[in-house]
Amino acid sequence: MGLSNNRLWRRGCTALVIIGIICIVTLGYIGHPVFACRVFALMLLSLGVYRLLDRSPKAWCAVRSWWLDCIALFSLSIALFILAPYGGIIMPTGL
Repeated sequence: MGLSNNRLWRRGCTALVIIGIICIVTLGYIGHPVFACRVFALMLLSLGVYRLLDRSPKAWCAVRSWWLDCIALFSLSIALFILAPYGGIIMPTGL
């Protein structure tokens, strides 16, 4: 699609990542590691959607081919979202 050359698209995705990092730190600091893990899983999912839409090798999150990136990001996102409550049991106090 050539979205790598679209400045608005790149800035929007970068803003989403920064907002996600702020949410993760805030939720972890106030003692909600499960929600922080789920926010991180949603960040990975959104990065996978970004990589699915932007298949160019010059994408800022490109590692290998676009379909390998998508498979890895989607599987990590789903696994973290499912396993988040177990991390809350192990580490109930947050950061």
